[in-house]
Amino acid sequence: MQAVRLDAISKENRGVWRHLAAKISLCRTARGIFHAPENKAFVTCDRPFSIVPPRGRKSWVFRGVGIATAGAWKLMPLSMGRCLAIGDPGGVVAYSDLDANGVRQTNLNTCHGAYRWVIGCDRELVDSLAKEVQRVLAERGVKWGGSKMVIG
Repeated sequence: MQAVRLDAISKENRGVWRHLAAKISLCRTARGIFHAPENKAFVTCDRPFSIVPPRGRKSWVFRGVGIATAGAWKLMPLSMGRCLAIGDPGGVVAYSDLDANGVRQTNLNTCHGAYRWVIGCDRELVDSLAKEVQRVLAERGVKWGGSKMVIG
């Protein structure tokens, strides 16, 4: 594959090239689809793309976990029963059934990134996730969501 310099491309076509580069990069990563049990469901929010830090990573004050952090998993709910997981570069494609705890942790990660709204299959699920995220962030002295946060 030939490298392309973005500064040599017209402004109109830069977005197309960036989009293409992102798709090629995605194809080179390990991917998986998580399946929720029949009685459980994934939730979504206004910012459903969440990043799970690698196991054993120490938290730093001035350094967080981002999309390029080695060992981090990127999660995105696709439906109530499926969630996309994107890992480090590699050719692995997997399909895995999650247990109730796995779905709960995935939902908490999704809710943690919410800014304006969270949507789930029932009010009790969304309320319990919201209360847990609020409790954890309040212990850290952090406010959750924006001023227009809607839970429903």
